[in-house]
This record gives sequence, C-alpha cells and structure tokens, in this order.
Amino acid sequence: MSTGITEKQKAAYLKNPNRCPFCKSTELLVEGGEVNDKSYYEYVLCDKCGKSWTDIYTLTDLEVEES
Repeated sequence: MSTGITEKQKAAYLKNPNRCPFCKSTELLVEGGEVNDKSYYEYVLCDKCGKSWTDIYTLTDLEVEES
C-alpha cells in the first residue's frame, strides 16, 4: 500500500515540520487535533498543493520546572 510519501520526504519533514513534505511550502494550516491514549494527532493541510496529513506527537518524557 502506497502512502503517497517517500521515506526521504518523511525524513525531511520530521527534520523541518514547518514545510510541506510534498511541495516545500510554508503555507500550512492546522485543522485541530485529538488526544488518544498517549498520543496527540494534529491534522495538517498544505494551502499551496492541497495535500493533507496527520502529525502524531507522543509523550516521551516530563520535565518539571522548579518554582
């Protein structure tokens, strides 16, 4: 099954998530998000090329600030 994104595009996006992995535009629109278990899913749309995808954030650690 093809996801429509190459490993090279995915790696470039993970390195710089402020650019569309397909056309490199910075015109990205976030369409809300949802929490599920220990993950947060954020829906992203490129306003330039029209491609969309889901960013997945996972909780890996916690840092407590001293007061």
